[in-house]
Amino acid sequence: MAADQRMTDAGPMAHVKKIRRVGDCLYGLCGAVSPGLVFFKWFESGKRDLWRLYKMIGEDSRYGFSIIELGPEGLALWDGWGVRIPLLDRTFAVGTGASAALAAMEEYGKTPEDAIRVAIKRDECSGLFTEPHVEYLLPPELKLKRKRG
Repeated sequence: MAADQRMTDAGPMAHVKKIRRVGDCLYGLCGAVSPGLVFFKWFESGKRDLWRLYKMIGEDSRYGFSIIELGPEGLALWDGWGVRIPLLDRTFAVGTGASAALAAMEEYGKTPEDAIRVAIKRDECSGLFTEPHVEYLLPPELKLKRKRG
């Protein structure tokens, strides 16, 4: 999974980490950062009571972010209502630069990190602080051991 770092939802532009590892899965945040971080607090607590989530994030803020999940079972999206939507797609992108990133990956064979570099050229809400943040579901060194063994 790869992500840019630009945050544009409150005041001046800033940069944040958008990818987290929880258990065997990676989760990437897009949209409004504050309610997204509250969602992560709820999600990571293990107490995934929906009423608790609804108390933590007001109804008007539940539409402002999405979380993409990459796990052993594939891709899924989580919304601010705590609903997990399994995706059939092999690749996917979220956020305002998603269309450009998907086109770069699907049509031109770009890696996710290169797709981010393409998207930031066309989307003013996407941007890099340094290089794209990249996390592997299975670290490359373990992937090599698994293939050999």
